Amino acid sequence: MRTFLGIAAGIIVGLASAAGIGFLGDFLFPSGIAVERYTAAVAADIFPRLPFEAQLLSILSWGIATLIGASLAKKIAGRSWAAWAVAAFFVAYVVLTLLVLPMPGWMQAVAIGGPVIGGFIANRLVAERPAAEAPVEAPDDADL
Repeated sequence: MRTFLGIAAGIIVGLASAAGIGFLGDFLFPSGIAVERYTAAVAADIFPRLPFEAQLLSILSWGIATLIGASLAKKIAGRSWAAWAVAAFFVAYVVLTLLVLPMPGWMQAVAIGGPVIGGFIANRLVAERPAAEAPVEAPDDADL
């Protein structure tokens, strides 16, 4: 149960981190593109026209979000595979994003590296919880 909660918390916190970094990127590097109604077609049209810095921050946000979410998952669950589960979620998220949004070639080439590197760093930063020691058995009546 602890592992499931760790993975779920890691994914939720990671997605919130990615959204926060995305909002920060939009604030720091505004596109200047006015949108009346936001649809998938509009997003597909806007993304390639974003400033280079905003595109780069998107890649960094996926890696940082994975780092934060995977660290939390490993801290709660105590196992490295929980962190890798969060990283795998973000890799799938990035792959789906690559399939939906037309991105420049350099972004397609390095996009998956962000979550993989984030998962690797998270596994190195957070220590794995030691396995529970074997329970001590009560002595038999014959031993007394």
